[in-house]
Amino acid sequence: MTRGTIAVIGLGRMGAAMAGRLGEKGFSVLGYDVNSQTREALQGRLEIVASAAALAGRADWYLMSLPSSREVEEILIQDSGLLWSLGTGACVIDCSSSDPRSTRGLAEVANSRGIAFVDAPVSGGPAGAEAGTLAVAAGGTADGLEAARPVLESMAAKVVHVGDSGAGHVAKIANNLLCAAHLMIDGAGVRLAAAAGVEPERLLEAVNAGSGRSAVTEAFMPKWVLNGSFNSGFTMGLMQKDLHLARELLSEFRSDDTLAALIDRWDQETEHLGGQSDFTNVASVSLRE
Repeated sequence: MTRGTIAVIGLGRMGAAMAGRLGEKGFSVLGYDVNSQTREALQGRLEIVASAAALAGRADWYLMSLPSSREVEEILIQDSGLLWSLGTGACVIDCSSSDPRSTRGLAEVANSRGIAFVDAPVSGGPAGAEAGTLAVAAGGTADGLEAARPVLESMAAKVVHVGDSGAGHVAKIANNLLCAAHLMIDGAGVRLAAAAGVEPERLLEAVNAGSGRSAVTEAFMPKWVLNGSFNSGFTMGLMQKDLHLARELLSEFRSDDTLAALIDRWDQETEHLGGQSDFTNVASVSLRE
């Protein structure tokens, strides 16, 4: 017996992984991606439709996994956007890393039409989506979150309601800002210790038992950096996009030279490595001579 129908819009590595997980958890899953090759590649794994408009009225939840607010707005409100076709009681879940200002505007439109809107950016990558171990920072009304909870709890090990609409996307920006900082400084720390004669593996064992540990030292470094695989599934360019959202928050709410310098450094490393390079490469950049 199906738990209901969910439409997943945006079927890149993350969206496809979430769609697969939701199917395994008993949801009937519909899918759409603007890229025809992506749609063709997923035929047979779930029901694929040819346009976002074709999803209207067919699902209980509409989950967005898109690169930015621009694509979310294109799907939801531009021209014959999906939001104009959904009925009262539908629930839109935006798992993209979006601009909080755009999110608040979309939520206002959705709520005025009786549609729940939850910003629910995720951490954990495609592997976390497949395993159901994502972390979600959710923004929206309490009622909206309850409407989205069956979907979110099928994908995530932890769902934190951080505030009203847009708060989830603010939390995601702050999270990624900290993650970028950890990658760069942890790489530099490992390099320093290596130059002083301590092997990286032994250093990380000590750090992870002490106060300097982070997700980067505990998971990223051993899994993707020290072995040279650099295949987390998240690119330098995607992180750069999120850090530029952080720069906008800095200009609007709180000037901070340290954070601004960190974002500038990420821009430099993205230019050096290329936007399509895996973002864990930045730790090796910090390690280079």
